[in-house]
Amino acid sequence: MQDPGGWGSIADRPEWGLFKFGHTHPNKSNSGLLTLALMAYGFSKKHRELTAADIADPRFQAWLRNFERSVTRQRGSADGKLGNDMREMVLRGPSQYDCLMLYENLAVDYLERGPRPLGRPLRVYPGRISGNDHPYYILDIPEKQRPSAGSVAGRFLEFLLSEPTQR
Repeated sequence: MQDPGGWGSIADRPEWGLFKFGHTHPNKSNSGLLTLALMAYGFSKKHRELTAADIADPRFQAWLRNFERSVTRQRGSADGKLGNDMREMVLRGPSQYDCLMLYENLAVDYLERGPRPLGRPLRVYPGRISGNDHPYYILDIPEKQRPSAGSVAGRFLEFLLSEPTQR
């Protein structure tokens, strides 16, 4: 990303310009924060038990600042919506991004079923990956504000608590 020769130095293709890597903003999107966490694991050469000291390490902080200066943030990235970045990558190809860090389900949705005006992008898995759960929360709010049993949220909760789902 930081090679001043860009693709000219990387693959002898100067017409491709600079290498453009993207991830969502870590303050606006969980996927952006997860990207930084995976980079911290990689930098510290750990597979688990990353500590606050690892993240605060001045060497990592300097490396991360340098890395983040080269991250491409265009259009959809400002709102923190990863799907917008993926749509831009698929529709605009390398004029937008050469590489985008994203959830696997978005890659499948866009690369398998979405439009591909510029051909099929390559899906590559990094050396370190992480699962990402999206749990169902029940808020401790007054009864009158809770979803009714017939609402979508109420029916979904009923489904989650049903015997077959719990089994």
